[in-house]
Amino acid sequence: MEIIVVTTHSDGGKDYLDNLFSYLGDDRMVLGKPYGVPSKDPTAIADLFWLVAKFFGNADKNLVIHYIISFSRDTAPDEWTAFRIVNEVLQPLIEEHMAFLVVHRETRGNSDYHVHIAVSTTNFKDGSLLRPNNKLNFLMAQRVANITGQKCAFDPDYNYNEDEEEIQSQAKEKKRFYREFSPQHEF
Repeated sequence: MEIIVVTTHSDGGKDYLDNLFSYLGDDRMVLGKPYGVPSKDPTAIADLFWLVAKFFGNADKNLVIHYIISFSRDTAPDEWTAFRIVNEVLQPLIEEHMAFLVVHRETRGNSDYHVHIAVSTTNFKDGSLLRPNNKLNFLMAQRVANITGQKCAFDPDYNYNEDEEEIQSQAKEKKRFYREFSPQHEF
């Protein structure tokens, strides 16, 4: 089963962007690709997300949606497969929103690779906002299921303020998944 987690910080501001992109670009990154951003430099990406939001008057709103997708070894046995899948999942978002896709190698359970996708909430063409609501998040989870052909568990983690160790501990204590999505094939 694949897992998608979504994290948003409506009150994070520029400091959150700086921290997020520093984290994404750390030594676990095995692949990275910017969309709508001319650099892989985490600081430059954070600055551009901030500047576009500020230009359109959105600097005081949620600046980024952060998706984390974890793949089973059968689905993504290597970083390039994980990258290809997420690149396809992202297509509806990257036409008008900046994004940074990062593959991390880290073994957890039945997964060796997980992918972080940071998507700017500000549309760089017209300044409209992308909202991390169930309509969007369920679409992304369903795309993961359809593209991989595997079930996808969706976990809304809207207030990710704890450290990673504490989150793992909490996950063991309770069921974290909000909803599961099965592959649907269009005819």
